[in-house]
Amino acid sequence: MSQPEQTNSGPPLQRYLPISKSETAATLLKISTTVMAFMVAAVAPFAWILRDGLGPDSTTSRGWHAMARMFWCFYWGPALCVTLFTIAVLIGCHQRGKSLRSG
Repeated sequence: MSQPEQTNSGPPLQRYLPISKSETAATLLKISTTVMAFMVAAVAPFAWILRDGLGPDSTTSRGWHAMARMFWCFYWGPALCVTLFTIAVLIGCHQRGKSLRSG
């Protein structure tokens, strides 16, 4: 006798990983928060130091000009903005998943 074939009609991620979307969002939220903390703690100080250059060719910048130069040094500013946007989206997904489970 042959057994009936089992079909998984769910999304591909659900077939292979038995976790919900809100658990995935929570995990990605933890990872992106860690990346953001690393960028702020490790990359930002180097960008601040290197923004004007080192050695005899260094220049001095102040105010908004200094902030803009630091923002674009290593492109860490745009990367930080993308990370913050990702965290905001993941928080929304995580909260929506909690509300769907409770309601």
